[in-house]
Amino acid sequence: MPPVSSSGCERRIPMPITSSTDMLIAQRGARRLAAELGFDERGQWEIAIAVSEAASNISKYAPGGVVTLLGHKEDGVGGFFEFEALDDGEDIDDISLAMRDGVTQGRDLTTREGPDRPRSLGSSLGAIVWLMDKVSLSNSNRVQGGLSVVARKDLR
Repeated sequence: MPPVSSSGCERRIPMPITSSTDMLIAQRGARRLAAELGFDERGQWEIAIAVSEAASNISKYAPGGVVTLLGHKEDGVGGFFEFEALDDGEDIDDISLAMRDGVTQGRDLTTREGPDRPRSLGSSLGAIVWLMDKVSLSNSNRVQGGLSVVARKDLR
């Protein structure tokens, strides 16, 4: 696939996620595409971390899914990086709760202690919100269910 040029075009890259190895591949692909678009090193890493968090959620909590990376470059006026992570897992009952720090698998980690406490920081969806400019989460409209995360970072 050709790189994104400065003459106004888009590049769309679907990346299937079925394992933690796929998560790393998606992270590297996101950073590479962000660099091609012209994001500085910090922006590249913010995008790579957000994509990694979304892909990690797919590999941990769903039987599979796909992260689609989108790079859009406009003629001399900027562009944006966007990704959609769509998993094949169960719907999330309370999306606003899931976006809070300290929540994982629908459980508030700040109120749970002991051996049954989930082993997670509970910050992955929140991290995506912090790192990207616009984030939308919704249960997918597909028959099998799943979560859709769409996140965008504008090139300044």
